[in-house]
Amino acid sequence: MDKASKLVNLTPELTRRLERNWEEKKKKKPETPAKWGTFVQQLIVDTLDKEDFLSRIAPGFESLGIHNNILFIKDSKRNGTAEIYLKDSELYCEMDKSVDCDHIHFAWALPELAKLQLKKR
Repeated sequence: MDKASKLVNLTPELTRRLERNWEEKKKKKPETPAKWGTFVQQLIVDTLDKEDFLSRIAPGFESLGIHNNILFIKDSKRNGTAEIYLKDSELYCEMDKSVDCDHIHFAWALPELAKLQLKKR
């Protein structure tokens, strides 16, 4: 891959959402980048850093996505898939029959979790 900058097209909906987020953060946090491009780049860097962190602390886990209000987490160590869903207003892991296991802790760090909870409302 060449070292030149790359341009990325954002949908109007995503642009509006990012702009709202940027404006809100500028009001609340003075350290928020004043330039739009810097703000978007920092969001991307933060996302990549989070993915790197998760791969180090939970190397055997991988988010497979959401289907029918269930978050699926591949567990390579146990050679299976954990199903995470809301049960009595708590996250529940079907694999461990628990509300407090490594799969639940991993799920809390995933952006997909917000989608799961939003669908439940």
